Amino acid sequence: MFSFRIEEISQYLYLLGITIFLYIVRKLTLNFIKERISENKNYRLYKIYINYIFSLIIILFYTPVFLPSIKEFITILSIFGAGVLLIFKEVFLNLYSFFYILVRKPFSVGDRIEIHNLFGDVLDVRLLDFSILQLYPLKYGGQSSGRIIHIPNSFILLNPVINFSKEFALNWLEIIIPITLKSDWKQTEIIINEILGKISNNVNTSDPKINFSKKEYNINYTKLTPKTYVEFTQGAIVFTARFLCEPKQQRIVKDMFWRELLDKINQSDHIYLHESFDNRIQF
Repeated sequence: MFSFRIEEISQYLYLLGITIFLYIVRKLTLNFIKERISENKNYRLYKIYINYIFSLIIILFYTPVFLPSIKEFITILSIFGAGVLLIFKEVFLNLYSFFYILVRKPFSVGDRIEIHNLFGDVLDVRLLDFSILQLYPLKYGGQSSGRIIHIPNSFILLNPVINFSKEFALNWLEIIIPITLKSDWKQTEIIINEILGKISNNVNTSDPKINFSKKEYNINYTKLTPKTYVEFTQGAIVFTARFLCEPKQQRIVKDMFWRELLDKINQSDHIYLHESFDNRIQF
């Protein structure tokens, strides 16, 4: 009986020593990577993978020691399997979704996504959930609210995921400008096109982001240059300025556009914005 207790204590000391050693190695590895990676986004990604690798190693060392207990636990699970599966189905679904995220990569750390009416930038991905920095909806500017939301991994299997940063990497931004019938619409169009030429990205078919989208998702646009459309609706002449924009720069670009346009309108005697135009649809 006494020898068995000595052996048991030795096993626990062995596990404690292995755990401390692995913790030190993990710490040194993270410090080594941090010194050589300047971008915080890439460092966080490496940190996630390293944490799970070391967790797996620890499990491999602990399993032989606790195997008899594990066998008993498995026997109990086989008896009450259906009940356990029902109780922990969300946990299992979250675990499965974690590996789905790693393999399928619907998003990565740093991507801007929308899921289940939640909009934000991905901060972290863990076994059971992922975190995003909440953003206000695009129609309210799309900027940070300062709040962090923890979302169960299973949400990606139960809800559509919109990724603003991955598939096309550039988003089509549309700005609607309504003017009155008394306005000089041709002059307005010239002014809008001049402003678009200043603020829009010079994107062409050779851009790496465009080539990635074409290769991976067969997204193929023949025209990438800014375009202005005009129509008559609700008693107003309505211009739609359409151009490519970085997802995280949309509010800044809109601000630049309207500042330029309002200055030009103030300098003109023949352009008047339509005051009662109802513009509720924003993308």
